[in-house]
Amino acid sequence: MSGMMNHAWFGGLLGDPQCADILSPASELARYRAIEVAWVLAQADVGVADPETCALLARHIETCQIPDVLLKAGVMADGVPVPAFVRALKKGAPDHGQDLLHIGLTSQDVMDTALVLALSRLFDIYRSRLSALATTLEALREQNAGRSLMGYTRMQAALPITAEARITTWVRPLHGYIDDLDHIADKLAVLQWGGPVGLRQTSKADVLGPAFAKRLGLRDPGFAWHTTRADLAELGSFVARLTGTFGKMGQDIALMAQRGSSDVVLASGGTSSAMPHKQNPILAEFLVTVAHHTAQQSTLLNVAMVHEQERSGTAWMLEMMTLHDLLQLCGVALRTSQSLVGQITTIGSDP
Repeated sequence: MSGMMNHAWFGGLLGDPQCADILSPASELARYRAIEVAWVLAQADVGVADPETCALLARHIETCQIPDVLLKAGVMADGVPVPAFVRALKKGAPDHGQDLLHIGLTSQDVMDTALVLALSRLFDIYRSRLSALATTLEALREQNAGRSLMGYTRMQAALPITAEARITTWVRPLHGYIDDLDHIADKLAVLQWGGPVGLRQTSKADVLGPAFAKRLGLRDPGFAWHTTRADLAELGSFVARLTGTFGKMGQDIALMAQRGSSDVVLASGGTSSAMPHKQNPILAEFLVTVAHHTAQQSTLLNVAMVHEQERSGTAWMLEMMTLHDLLQLCGVALRTSQSLVGQITTIGSDP
């Protein structure tokens, strides 16, 4: 799916510029720098390094040139960009600060903490869009108060219902999802630090961890979670549930559009190359597609929970390949749902 999100033609529908920017290589590199700066300054905070040296080193980390081509070559050689990133940091660093750079960290410490920092920004976007969508749906429900629809069970006409009743099934879960998101966000606002085998074998580790976390605006859990990925699997499940709710709404609207203006009037829709009279419910269909895709992809995060021993290469890479798409698709589904609801002129007919 990643290729489609960045596709020159399909990216407008399948991508989300705000989420993509947060997950971009440039933003990732900025987070790596922030983490390494926090690490050296935290060592000064707890008295294991000279503050003046750490401040000088922090300025070097923030300003040294690290071209993308170098990191790309590093990934080809090492599987992850951090070893090449650290080599670039050490090149030109003050001689008396070389032994402070990255020592005590591992690649996964940097990359997992960078992920946590990215998630914080993404969660702000999700929360804002969820709240806006709930408000828009509640307004739509009020605007269509008293209008009637045929209710369907098992795809067959059943009994008349109100427009409010159907819209309520779309809006009711959203406030609960905001609460769920806050819960997940709180659990994931934690530092990753364990060192090579997760034991924090560093001087003054008991105070260095909290100082490191504080520099990044995170909590220190007191342990490494290199191989404990349940919270990320829960995030994947959340995305699948959220997009599944939007998929249900999209399915309803697509079927209503099929039955015509007595069910729903859309201000716009997709055209047909062969049948100019058609107005296809593109956004509604797309929400169904996203729901199906995320339901399948989220299960891979459960597979990726099986991290062997103290750190994994295979499970971690599977998680990375899966999670980035899910995170962007969550933003896409939220944005698309808002656009779709904005297209609705009326639901149901006058009683």
